[in-house]
Amino acid sequence: MSTNPLMKLIPELQAFLETVKLSMIHDLEFFIEREIINPKLRMFSFIYSYEDFKTVVYSLDHTGETITDVVGLPIINYKNLYATENYERFVPYAIEDKEHDICNHYDAFNNDKKMDEYWDFHDAYYTKKTNIFKIWFMECWHIASKNTNTNVLALFAIHDSSGGVDLKTGTYLSDDEINTLFEN
Repeated sequence: MSTNPLMKLIPELQAFLETVKLSMIHDLEFFIEREIINPKLRMFSFIYSYEDFKTVVYSLDHTGETITDVVGLPIINYKNLYATENYERFVPYAIEDKEHDICNHYDAFNNDKKMDEYWDFHDAYYTKKTNIFKIWFMECWHIASKNTNTNVLALFAIHDSSGGVDLKTGTYLSDDEINTLFEN
């Protein structure tokens, strides 16, 4: 098997994440400070897109009901948290374009074996890419929660998946485990 060409994009992704880290921490602090005054607040839920890491957040009460509207991160328009520009993609187009170019390169062979090789590369790349993003987001969350002196439970999950990661501990929680958090 040849070298995974998608892995060459990892340093570019890591560099991008470092350039937006302070901005994400600021956005998280803004959201925490905005929501922490709500006496019904039990948990923050962060949901992200597997492909481009676009992330949204909302707050839940002690019964698991949503008590705020969904807000897109990073926050581009603070005056209108629900503005469409707050829901644009997160990963730069340049990185996504390179991902698509690599896919198109393999697709051009019109060969099942080459496409199988591409999908193996894709799976390994997205596993690594997602892990890097999760670790980065957890670091941002830890800093923001420390800076705002909050200890509110926060879960981080892929859109349309079950379960999620507790941002404080890094522990994966199943849907059943999450549901027990609201039974108290």
